[in-house]
Amino acid sequence: MRKNKIIIWGHKMHSNTYSYIHSSYFNAFKKLGYPVYWFDNNDDVSNFDFKNCLFLTEGQVDQKIPLNSTSKYVLHHCNIDKYKDYCYLNLCNYVNDCTLGKSYNYENSTRKNKLFYLL
Repeated sequence: MRKNKIIIWGHKMHSNTYSYIHSSYFNAFKKLGYPVYWFDNNDDVSNFDFKNCLFLTEGQVDQKIPLNSTSKYVLHHCNIDKYKDYCYLNLCNYVNDCTLGKSYNYENSTRKNKLFYLL
């Protein structure tokens, strides 16, 4: 099922070097015609419907990210224990993990996560 909304969670422009990555996600999905929203931990999101979304976030800014079973999460250096009951893809620098024979995103990995289609 196609995700209704794309949610960029964290690092507003110029607040961190990662904000430029978030900006690129925002612009790319907007150009593809998706409804895209950019929130961080300081935004009041109490009236926003976060069902059936694709979230993109980074580990320094995901403290208040809404978690629900209808959404999917693309993570960068996040504590994946927080997301273990949800559908996620963890993007990281795996150099050390690969040396140890670990992979966090593939079916035959030491620690399995739920594989998913992003959109």
